[in-house]
Amino acid sequence: MNLKKIILLLLLACSIAIIASSTSVNKSNQNNANYKEGTKDLSGEALAKIYCATCHLFPAPSLLDQETWTNNVLPNMGWRLGIRNKQEDPYEGISTDEKERMLALNIYPSKQIIKRADWDRIVAYYKKNAPVKPILSSSNSNYIRSLPLFKAEPIFIGDKKSPRTCLLKFDSTVQSLYIGDAGNELYVMQPNMQLSGYWQTTSPPVDVHFINNEMPQLLCIGSFVPSEEKSGKLFTLDTAARTIPIGVNLERLARPVQFANEDINGDGVNDLIVCQFGNHTGKLSWFESGNPLKEHILKKQQGARKAIVYDFNEDGLKDILVLFAQSKEGISLFQQKQVMENG
Repeated sequence: MNLKKIILLLLLACSIAIIASSTSVNKSNQNNANYKEGTKDLSGEALAKIYCATCHLFPAPSLLDQETWTNNVLPNMGWRLGIRNKQEDPYEGISTDEKERMLALNIYPSKQIIKRADWDRIVAYYKKNAPVKPILSSSNSNYIRSLPLFKAEPIFIGDKKSPRTCLLKFDSTVQSLYIGDAGNELYVMQPNMQLSGYWQTTSPPVDVHFINNEMPQLLCIGSFVPSEEKSGKLFTLDTAARTIPIGVNLERLARPVQFANEDINGDGVNDLIVCQFGNHTGKLSWFESGNPLKEHILKKQQGARKAIVYDFNEDGLKDILVLFAQSKEGISLFQQKQVMENG
């Protein structure tokens, strides 16, 4: 068993319990608007461990300062539990279409799913125990502060002094570095850090895949800011003409952030596995032979961030290991049998 497989399986093992407990509790809260019983005598800490740990690990008050907890994090969590003050509007600044999607999803329920008294105890617990100022992490004596084989040098492209880098990927076949910027731009740099290619894209480029003797495939996220908008696209990139991306392979993707190009069903034709991060909704899916009409959804969940295709159980069939972020952080392994299924 190689080192890569050992590391990935260890990460998977550490996260299975978190995913299982988190998902089951979260579904219960979303589908049941009734208050939890027997909470009258519970402390704010105990209540926080019930409600705040429905989608992620329990967050200790020391993680953030008092101001951040009370003015940012807790109000948003309160909205998700049906708690809001009369002057508060969780949909402020959101487009009408986006608001309608969120209402349909019941992201911010109109009915409380926690008693106001219980919520007040949670807020009081964080206010009392959070530090006034952020706590600096303690230094680690084993931390390596320098890389003797490398030297960092700043890179400036034209007059762009404040880049918003959203893609870095190296094409080893031609020794070129692809750099994506959230200003809807894609650059290619040579080893001497000279610019050799430039494209204006339809939205921020977030991933690129290089195929031997073929044009690269470029993934654009669509909306860079959190949104339910499905405007992500996968293009074929014409590197010879140095023009805008050509040939839309996939479109109407939910804020895709990464993809893999692998033959996972063994028919001799590469398939596309796409992490559609989304926002409140998203999904992990694979497109058979890259055909947009042959989409197979592996998991309907927001936050799909990174997919690795590999035969983890060494049965001769390719599996998919996926990192999920957003509201249900964890790692999922999809093992292939006769069909792709969640392992």
